[in-house]
Amino acid sequence: MMTKKHTVKNVSTQKKVEFRRQELKYLISNNLVDILIPQLLSHLEPDAYSKDGFYPISTVYFDTIDWQAFYSKLDGNLHRKKFRIRSYYDNPKPNENVFLEIKEKNNATVLKRRTPITMHQVSELLAGHPHTEPNDVYEEWRYNLLRNALKPKLLNYYQRLAFASDLYPGLRVTLDRDISYCMTSSLSFDLPTRPSLWSASKTVMEIKFDQYVPRFVVSLLRRHNLTQEPVSKYCDSVISNYLLI
Repeated sequence: MMTKKHTVKNVSTQKKVEFRRQELKYLISNNLVDILIPQLLSHLEPDAYSKDGFYPISTVYFDTIDWQAFYSKLDGNLHRKKFRIRSYYDNPKPNENVFLEIKEKNNATVLKRRTPITMHQVSELLAGHPHTEPNDVYEEWRYNLLRNALKPKLLNYYQRLAFASDLYPGLRVTLDRDISYCMTSSLSFDLPTRPSLWSASKTVMEIKFDQYVPRFVVSLLRRHNLTQEPVSKYCDSVISNYLLI
């Protein structure tokens, strides 16, 4: 069992955000991370949250009583949706922001929508109350909570290092390590977690892009003989829970 470090992350954005992009995922050896970082830095820069290195992310995934989102991924459905709440704080206060997120995959295209709301507003949402202002992400969340009886299922915690550059608009490369989880039936970001099945030796690298993958990224993948894999932190953590009992 491991306990998260209480690192506070200042999330300043107050706007709804929508990403429509492609995603390539790779499960790489932890030993390769220190080799990849300088190679990425020769073309990209750490994003605003990565200036001091890896930063923490806590995410609570919601699902139906019969685990529709989980099995939709395992069955390889071409169109699927995940509802999750993400925090950059270990224990957000009622007036601090978390992010409502809807991640929708349609064939190879990923549409991610998210909006910041306070923890107090999350409590209002989970009670079924409408938002005080027009907010399509909030209302889609509310509709699915009421229609499909979505409930908290799993807390994921990991450390992220992210890279981007104005020279390559739409490109974002992330490295996620120390992935751990806790099964939960409540919305809490400050629960003790334990490592997922492969996190002691593996890191998830994701290449996210709008239209094309730059040549230097293709060269990097070939240089290290990396093969794309269908990694899911949510599904892999749920599976880890039942394999590691």
